[in-house]
Amino acid sequence: MTEEYFPMDLEDVYFTEVSNQIELFRYLAEVGRKKLYLEDAEDVVEAFIRREREASTGMFDGIAIPHAISDHISTARIMVAKNTKQIPWETFDGQDVSFAIAFLIPAKGEQEHLKLLSEVAQKLVDDDNRKTLLGLNRANDIYQWLKA
Repeated sequence: MTEEYFPMDLEDVYFTEVSNQIELFRYLAEVGRKKLYLEDAEDVVEAFIRREREASTGMFDGIAIPHAISDHISTARIMVAKNTKQIPWETFDGQDVSFAIAFLIPAKGEQEHLKLLSEVAQKLVDDDNRKTLLGLNRANDIYQWLKA
């Protein structure tokens, strides 16, 4: 992924302790609001939920790539949450999720950002890539893995 087009920094990696998707979406939306990535946290939570209703963003091995597209998102961002326990989530392999790579996508220019989401999803299809990511426990290592 190119350096000039990587909407994330080290401070966008979080170690969370939530029990379900809604709590995770609220956490990410509230942090995003405080960091001025978005204006209306509740609208963004609803955008995450709408997307999950269309089709689950759960992948394999406890990883999900939830994303919210909204007019209330002012800055495209990737936010990573590594949760202390697994969260119930519909996934391709039936495993619950403990690792979420979330995308905040402004409604304007969404196609551009969906391309980045597609690149991350492609990276996650590879078994070795997923195993490497799941073994990372430091924010900097997770950030560097995503950025590579």
